[in-house]
Amino acid sequence: MKKHITFVLIAIICFLAVSAHAADKKESKIEKQLSELQSALQLTEDQTTHIRNLFTAREEQVKEIREQSSDDATQKESIKKIRKATDEKILKLLTEEQKGKYKEYKKRRREQRGNKKRGQRGNNKKPRE
Repeated sequence: MKKHITFVLIAIICFLAVSAHAADKKESKIEKQLSELQSALQLTEDQTTHIRNLFTAREEQVKEIREQSSDDATQKESIKKIRKATDEKILKLLTEEQKGKYKEYKKRRREQRGNKKRGQRGNNKKPRE
């Protein structure tokens, strides 16, 4: 009986540790994005707070969609809408100068993701000269 209780306790501790790690990972992802934006756009404290809240809300919405829908196409479309809405809200918080920098930042991120995806698929061959 003691062995069963010990096993159950170990399983619970492992589950809690994994859950805490996942939450920390999400939080660090948000903070990393926020840090990049702060550097690129020179955000004020007020802007930083608002954008952190937007990122947190976005992550919660995405999590709900992934839990509710098993259809990848539906998930992808819904997440795309959430990201677009978040971008629109962020743009409303920025000055005209920051808006231009934000668009450049987004463009660079898209290019980086594209390069990363090509590399993951093995399509990272050097171009012919």
